[in-house]
Amino acid sequence: MDPDISIIIPSYETAETIGSCLKSLEAQEGSVAHEIIVVDSSPPPGIGESLVPHPQVHLLQKQERCPAGLARNLGVEQAKGQLALFMDADVILAKDGLIRLWMCFEEGHRVIGGALDMPADSWNYLAWAEHCFSFHEYHSTRKAGPAVNAPSTVLACDVALFRESSGFTNRSRCQDVELIDQMKNEGISVHFNPRLIGYRIQKQSWSSLVDKAVRYGESIASLRFSRILLVGGRARIAVLPVMAAGKFARIMVRNLVYHRGRGRLFTLLTAPAVFLLICFWMQGLARGLLKLPEEDLERD
Repeated sequence: MDPDISIIIPSYETAETIGSCLKSLEAQEGSVAHEIIVVDSSPPPGIGESLVPHPQVHLLQKQERCPAGLARNLGVEQAKGQLALFMDADVILAKDGLIRLWMCFEEGHRVIGGALDMPADSWNYLAWAEHCFSFHEYHSTRKAGPAVNAPSTVLACDVALFRESSGFTNRSRCQDVELIDQMKNEGISVHFNPRLIGYRIQKQSWSSLVDKAVRYGESIASLRFSRILLVGGRARIAVLPVMAAGKFARIMVRNLVYHRGRGRLFTLLTAPAVFLLICFWMQGLARGLLKLPEEDLERD
C-alpha cells in the first residue's frame, strides 16, 4: 500500500543532525503511513553510517553537490504519497506532527506551512539569534490561517499540485519564497498550521550566519523588492537603512509578542546580533539590486 505522506529531506554534510531528525520521524504518534526520502550529495564518506540505524529510509545518493531546492524536486519525483512534507535535516518534528499535518490536508489545504520553535533545552546564543532573525513569522503560538510565507524547513504540498508546478529553483536562498509566490499567483492559498511544529537543532558559526543573511538579501532583491526599490533604472539605495530599521522593529515586536518565557529574554539578549544580521541582509539586498539585468531595471 502506498504511503499517505512522503517526507523529503535534502542533505549535504548533515551527519551530525540527520540522526535526530530521523528518530523524531520514527517516534511519530498515530497511524499515518509515510515514507522517508533522503537526497544526499555529501562528499565521501557521505551519511551512510548515520542511516544504518534507519533501514526504512530511501536514500538517493548524488555524486555532485545538489542544491537543496533541486534535491527536493528529485525527492518528489520518487514520492509515492499524496502529500510531500519537505524537512531539513536539522529539524526535529513534534511527535504529533504527521497526524496534525494529515488532518490539515484532509480539511482541504493543499499547501501547508508549519511552525518553527527552538528546542526546550537549547541555550545556544547564535542558534537563538538565527531563529529570531530568520523564523519570526513561524511561531507555534500564532493562529492558524492564510500565510504570506512558509518555510521550506517544514513545508507540505500536495504531490500532484507540486508536479504541475515548476517546483523549487536552484537559488541558494529563498526557494520557498519563490515557490509560495508561484502558488499564490496560480490562486492556491497557503495555510499556516501552528500545530505542525519543527524544532531546529543546528548550531551555526557567526560567519555562516553572516553568509546566509547576505545571500538572503541578494535573493530576495529580485523576488520581492525590485519593483519598489528600482525607479528609472536606479536603485533607491538610500531607502535601505530605513527598511532595515523597519525590519528590525518588526522582528523584535513579533518575537516579543509570540515568544513565551525565556524566548522573550533571548529576543532581548540576541537583539545586537539580530541587528547586525539585518545590516548584512541590507548589504546583500543592495548587491542583489545592483546585479539585476539591465532589462529588469528598465522594466521596473
